Amino acid sequence: MVKRDLSIEDIYDIAEKRINRRDRLRMFWAADLTVMILVLAAMIALSNTAASELAVVLFFVWGAIFTFHTIGFGLGENRQSDIDSEVAKLLAAVERYEKPKRLALSDEGELVDSASLTQDEVRRQKLSS
Repeated sequence: MVKRDLSIEDIYDIAEKRINRRDRLRMFWAADLTVMILVLAAMIALSNTAASELAVVLFFVWGAIFTFHTIGFGLGENRQSDIDSEVAKLLAAVERYEKPKRLALSDEGELVDSASLTQDEVRRQKLSS
């Protein structure tokens, strides 16, 4: 069942939680990018030393981690928009939904709304079936 009696404050709270979650993920991604840039700077600074191979390995490992996090972040953003669009579709479908009418056969063999049949016709149909 769809809860339709949300107040403005409830909607605001829900939106605020979603935005806070998204901002935390973006801050994590930004920190990840910053560390990758620092590792690149270390790789450049250590390029003429014995530790240059270690810096290159760290850069490639952190690049792989950053790529993984970027893909995960992108999928999370897409997932949220997909969920939002599905919820909108379902809410639209609920608003358009009309309870089906009960149909019955009249004495003449036509399909008619069962509410329009008289009590005698309903009894005759029950007896004949």
